[in-house]
Amino acid sequence: MELNDIPFYRNLLQDTNRYVPDKQINITTLDLDGIYMKVIDGRIVSTAKLFIEKKLYQSVGHIEDVITVNSERGNGYGKDLVKTLISIGIEKGCYKVVLYCKDELEHFYSSCGMEKSGMFFTYRS
Repeated sequence: MELNDIPFYRNLLQDTNRYVPDKQINITTLDLDGIYMKVIDGRIVSTAKLFIEKKLYQSVGHIEDVITVNSERGNGYGKDLVKTLISIGIEKGCYKVVLYCKDELEHFYSSCGMEKSGMFFTYRS
């Protein structure tokens, strides 16, 4: 995937997470409104979103939409990106960085230094 291949990026998000962008995404930097990308040789190989929620006293970082191009999986790009986002969250004053994942991805996120904590409830309309 080339750095300026926006339709491919949108399709990657839609196919992997059923995410539909509500605005035109202009990929010109490694951090675009909290969307971070791992770029190798001008190609986006992995991407994720870091949202920082301001609380009353402290902030919480939320990592979402971690995606690595299928052909690039197993090269450590996703793990590098998750670890980078954890560091960025801490540097920006977050007292914790969280994410929610499918059970089958628990091992991957554990290998990124994260640990399972608590329960997660969802209401879907």
